[in-house]
Amino acid sequence: MATDPQILEQQPIFETMGSRKAPLRVCDDQLEEPFRLKQGAFAVFLFPGHSFEDHSRVVGTDMTPYVQYDFSEHFPGQIVYSCEDVGDDLLEAIRNDPGVEWVDCNVEPGAIVPETEEEWATSNKILGARN
Repeated sequence: MATDPQILEQQPIFETMGSRKAPLRVCDDQLEEPFRLKQGAFAVFLFPGHSFEDHSRVVGTDMTPYVQYDFSEHFPGQIVYSCEDVGDDLLEAIRNDPGVEWVDCNVEPGAIVPETEEEWATSNKILGARN
């Protein structure tokens, strides 16, 4: 089987994208009771094609110890995870990774997780993105 020459020339996404800061969403701290922002806790959405290993390399830190949950099964072809104990400098590094699509602030005592693809799509449209 012949290999497509274009595939051999592909570069990791972080090497091909321009610089930008991933937007923060759901971080305005105007949540209805009993919900409130959970300090240092975020959900990170990587662009399709950007691996967790590439993400850790670009951030400059092995992100594995920070990961609490992997939500990738809800996003075929995309890495999505929640993390905790993230300080301001690490959050900045995560957002500066060109392979990060967006970052959501996590809330406590917990968030309602959509169960269907339609609910995920609807929640993403409702939440919007913040810079």
